Amino acid sequence: MAIVVNNPITDIAEFYRQLRNYVGQVEGDKEIPYWDSNKIPTIGVGFNLRAQGSREAVFDELKITDSALRKALTQIITDTSISEAELGPRLDEIYGQPFIMTSAQIDNVFSSPLKNTEAHQNPLP
Repeated sequence: MAIVVNNPITDIAEFYRQLRNYVGQVEGDKEIPYWDSNKIPTIGVGFNLRAQGSREAVFDELKITDSALRKALTQIITDTSISEAELGPRLDEIYGQPFIMTSAQIDNVFSSPLKNTEAHQNPLP
């Protein structure tokens, strides 16, 4: 897929907004856990829950601080024998409430690595 830029983006906030929208279109944008095309538990805009960095960012955004709870949720997420149909209900059961992310939480997780590197990048032309 070719990307053609007709109007260069010069505002960093607009860049984040457009990037988030693009990634959401490509990856999907789901508030509940789902399996991606490679059968990897995912949430939001392609946050791979088996990847430690993504999983930790999601847990942090959901304010899951208890280490035993994080460990129990991780065991469910990394259990390759769990089906897609079982994933959500099992996470909900362990979490004690629906394991969902709001759009704002998804935006926060998506933009946090970008914002953390913003100070180290040259401003857009």
